[in-house]
Amino acid sequence: MDRRHLLGTLATLGSGAVAGCSSAPNAGGDGGSGDGSDGGSGGNDGGDGSDGGGGGDDSSGGEDGGEGTTTDGGDADLYVAQAVSTLNAVALRLNKLQDELDSPDDVEFDQETLLEGIADARAKLDAASEIATDTQAAQIETLRSLATVLEETTRVVGIVLSVDTDAVVEDTATAVDAGNYDAALDRVRAAKAKASDATDRVERAETALAGVDADRLAAVDGVEYAKVERAVTELSSLVTAFHALTVGSEANVLGTQDLETGRSRSEAREFEAAEAAFGDARAHFETADVALAGVAGDAGESLTESVEVAACRTAHLLQAATAFRDGAADAADGNVSEAKTHRDEGETQLQQAEDCGSN
Repeated sequence: MDRRHLLGTLATLGSGAVAGCSSAPNAGGDGGSGDGSDGGSGGNDGGDGSDGGGGGDDSSGGEDGGEGTTTDGGDADLYVAQAVSTLNAVALRLNKLQDELDSPDDVEFDQETLLEGIADARAKLDAASEIATDTQAAQIETLRSLATVLEETTRVVGIVLSVDTDAVVEDTATAVDAGNYDAALDRVRAAKAKASDATDRVERAETALAGVDADRLAAVDGVEYAKVERAVTELSSLVTAFHALTVGSEANVLGTQDLETGRSRSEAREFEAAEAAFGDARAHFETADVALAGVAGDAGESLTESVEVAACRTAHLLQAATAFRDGAADAADGNVSEAKTHRDEGETQLQQAEDCGSN
């Protein structure tokens, strides 16, 4: 997986999520830069509540039904502005990743600081909700949903940065070549677990996105909902492809192990046992084929090549397993000539599988 391209897609969410929110009250320049604190507690943008009452405990609603206010001036609009400013700092830090992606292994990503910033924004929204008018309350719910989108996106960035897919592929192939299938499976399953986590988090982001109202975002500071929606959609496609690759890789390791078992049984002239093992291999390769076919043409720029190479290899491995299975059945029946023809076809398919991606 090309993490540079995948992170570029994630950063799109940062650039579009709360664009323009720096015009909110007390959203000073430091709060939107993403430098230093990485958008944590809001820094000089008032996100720590030092300029307007932290919790709203002494609040009282405005008698005229307008903006709710606290006795020290920390009104609901101010709390909302502080929350928006802090979310802006988080989003801009995500966007800043685009300047660091030439060397993704060297990216410094302080996930916990960003998550603390989002938690701080939620605290401000909670304080605002205690004194909010109906209109403000609706805006607060939209911002809470946006905070969830940003949180899940932040966590997915962390997952992506923790997976070096090239290393996973190389280590898995090395282990398979050495006949160490347990090590190969451990490596690919660790990546699969992370891909599953990323998938779950994208689903939560999609659910939260349904609670983001475009007009309410525009009312707080001209946020472009379309950019948020597009980024989450692209992220969903990429993570789905990432997960499919790990599912396919796991199935292919299992299938390759069964192929080896089948060939050993054939050499021992245990043809019925060989036929069963080749049949098991074929079933695993079919699983991989289905998983990869499900994302073909929709993997995004960063994963298209990886999906195509994996799909090519899987198709040839599936044909090889079928040929070897049929050859073992022929051998069991004493059809020597047919058995040889099928074995030769199987070997040809294995070579073609190795050649995938070499051009």
